[in-house]
Amino acid sequence: MEFDIFKPWASAWGFLSAIGRVDLMAKMKQDSDHRFQAEIESLRNKMKDLEIKLDKINEAFSNIIDNSSDGIVIVDHKKRVVYANVAMMHLFGRTVADLLGNPLNIDINIDEWVQQEKTAIEITAPKPDGTFLVSNVFIFNMEWNNEPAFLIEFHNITEQKKNEKKLEYISRHDYLTGLRNRFYFEKEIKEAIQRSESENKYMALLYLDLDNFKVINNTLGHDVGDLLLKEVSKLLQDNIRQSDHIARLGGDEFVLVLSSLRKPEYAGTIASNVLDKLADVFFLNGVEIYTNGSIGIAIYPWDGKTPEELIKSADMAMYAAKERGKNQYRYYSDEMNRENEEQLYILNGLRKVISNEELFLLFQPIIDVQTRCCWGIEALLRWQHPQLGILYPEHFFSIAEKAGMMLPIEKWVIENAFFYFGEFSAIANLHFSINISSYNHHDENMAEIIENFIHQFSIDSKNIILELTETRIMLSPELFVTRFKELLTAGISVAIDDYGTGYSSLSYLKYLPITFIKIDKSFIRDIVHDQNDRIIVESVIRLAHGIGLKVIAEGVETEEQLRVLKSLQCDYCQGFYFSIPLHPVELKAYLQQK
Repeated sequence: MEFDIFKPWASAWGFLSAIGRVDLMAKMKQDSDHRFQAEIESLRNKMKDLEIKLDKINEAFSNIIDNSSDGIVIVDHKKRVVYANVAMMHLFGRTVADLLGNPLNIDINIDEWVQQEKTAIEITAPKPDGTFLVSNVFIFNMEWNNEPAFLIEFHNITEQKKNEKKLEYISRHDYLTGLRNRFYFEKEIKEAIQRSESENKYMALLYLDLDNFKVINNTLGHDVGDLLLKEVSKLLQDNIRQSDHIARLGGDEFVLVLSSLRKPEYAGTIASNVLDKLADVFFLNGVEIYTNGSIGIAIYPWDGKTPEELIKSADMAMYAAKERGKNQYRYYSDEMNRENEEQLYILNGLRKVISNEELFLLFQPIIDVQTRCCWGIEALLRWQHPQLGILYPEHFFSIAEKAGMMLPIEKWVIENAFFYFGEFSAIANLHFSINISSYNHHDENMAEIIENFIHQFSIDSKNIILELTETRIMLSPELFVTRFKELLTAGISVAIDDYGTGYSSLSYLKYLPITFIKIDKSFIRDIVHDQNDRIIVESVIRLAHGIGLKVIAEGVETEEQLRVLKSLQCDYCQGFYFSIPLHPVELKAYLQQK
């Protein structure tokens, strides 16, 4: 279809031609100057050239509109379609017969648009197939057959809008489970807080972490791990109310927001139900998978007044649940925050604990029960923390191990302990006991380090006792034997510390190179009055003696406890009844007195 938007030039041509004829007749009457006729002819040729060029421009313009990917229509002053390009028919799924001569039937107020001088508007229009077209619309004034008309351009942005919605969804949701992500979830927490405030009720935030998920991932693969996360997300959605919300924060961590609770205890009921459901078997890729979880609970407004504070509190409570043995839930308490701050102090202090010379050793005598003479010395580590005061190993060893800082601490302990052992051995022929962690007995150089210090400080290896807890040594008993084979051959003894509080099997006693068993002080504390404790201690002593081991009882504080241990044929003991842990100078004086 051709456009007549350049037809006014034809009228101009007619007008100029008429004038040319009049002027020519006048000139011919005046004179027969052929030069003027030549000028008129030249003008005619130029006008023809111009008309050809305009026709080409008109044709090119028509081709551009006809082949445009944008839908273009022209409507007359009565808003009826007088022209539509091919793209317009494709975009709206209509034929030429549907469009030409009929109203556009699209919700556009052209007159209002023109009056307000809008540059563009966005519309969503239905199509005959039931789908919708989203487009930016541009409207231009023009003339059609010498009457006012409008050229309307439709730029299709349907796919763009779909992609924008996808991006918006991705920005708000976890890609794997479809649950809310952390960024958008904080908004829902704020809304839950506002709702609970308006209803004068409680809001609870539950922080769930799957136990042993890393093991499942490493053994069965990430595909199975992802399937498990999807199943857990479905399980959580099936066990909450419609008014509650769930998000996956990342990894195997989920957060549930329970709003409008009448009692805080209801959060524990829901947490318990979730843990029960998690305990059921999951069948994934033909494999039976068992898992459980640890949940921390924070209550608004007690445990935080912002999303960040509530998540932090629930996170601390979740880790407290893991520390207590996993597969349980715990409510947040202020004590957890204090513990968390203390751990941060410890972690920061560990980096400079040696260079700042904050570590020191105390030494406690080990007594022969039958003779009451000093038989040995145990080295005990302490940390003079600048903020927290004196810390025992149980306060910072686990943090040091997780942070990879245990090895330099243990090397410091061994070097300094052996230095003093050398001094003490010059006073009396004693046994010297030192505790080594499971972390460091895995170190392939640890045995060599100990051997070097034995020679450096001229200590008889047969007088050295290495203490390990039964739980720690059983993490890798074969590795321990391999690492310390030469030391054990040289006569160094091994003692199981805190016997009865860790590993439940007795089988390791017969194949590990153990010489001593140390009974934990928890069994000695009430041995005088508690028949059960007495029976347990007596059984351990008989068991040890039966397989050729010696027994050391810890935590002896009274004469009565000592008498009971003597009657049970216990070999050695240590505790405040004989001496508190002493500084090196104090111990030297003690030994010289004895």
